[in-house]
Amino acid sequence: MSRRREVVNRIGGLSEIREVLGAMKGLALVELRRVGQMIDAQRESVREIEIAAVDFLSSFRDAVAPGVQPQQDIWCVIGSERGFCGDFNAEVLAALSDRADGGHAEDVAPHARIVVGSRLAEAWPDETPPSCVVSGASVADEVPGVLNRILDAVNRALAALPARDAAGLIVVHQTPNGVVFRRLLPLPEPRASARRGGYPPELTLPPREYFAALADHYLHALLHEVVFDSLLEENQRRLQHMDRALHKLEEELDILQRRQNQLRQEDITEEIEVILLTSA
Repeated sequence: MSRRREVVNRIGGLSEIREVLGAMKGLALVELRRVGQMIDAQRESVREIEIAAVDFLSSFRDAVAPGVQPQQDIWCVIGSERGFCGDFNAEVLAALSDRADGGHAEDVAPHARIVVGSRLAEAWPDETPPSCVVSGASVADEVPGVLNRILDAVNRALAALPARDAAGLIVVHQTPNGVVFRRLLPLPEPRASARRGGYPPELTLPPREYFAALADHYLHALLHEVVFDSLLEENQRRLQHMDRALHKLEEELDILQRRQNQLRQEDITEEIEVILLTSA
């Protein structure tokens, strides 16, 4: 009887864990849908800024200072704030290690390493300590605050350089296609290929001042997109991880249920034997 009681208690404990995991899975699924909707809107915002930039550059390119090749880079590496998302952070660190070992034509001397996400910071190697750790987003509503903290960290790193224009910004983050290294500074040429109208835009600011403001908006929008991309993949990994955990839990409960039935049959057999012996 004591063995069966242990199995029953174990089943009860695993059943409670299954309920908790089921609730967590539901929350992750809801968050996955919310982030997916938000990132679509953010990508549309980036596209509209790119179209505005194409309209501007088609008429005022001579008024814009040419880009400067960065002499030092600021690296912003985005991981997870929460756990239970499998190898999400380990893959980011592995990609960084492979990049360092293999070298890259675009890479220049790193000036600062900004790490986003407490779980990634905990796993960060001691050989190259981060310059700054920024808490990441657990849910989509926290993205604007995270973005502000990233921009503050980037501005502090830029302020420490003798020439801000000679600095680059590379963001490392997870996507559905794996870890990517995306250069955000100097700002890339807009991806749009055609103007919306046939007339040059009418400006209320000097062209260079206008383009500087537009570039700030563009960088802000790109960072928004990057953080949402990472959070989307993180929640996708979390959902997959919970699915595997729930599947393993169901298998364990099935084994324990069969063991409980077996022990119950053994207990009944023993009771029948005792009755037969006492009645003889």
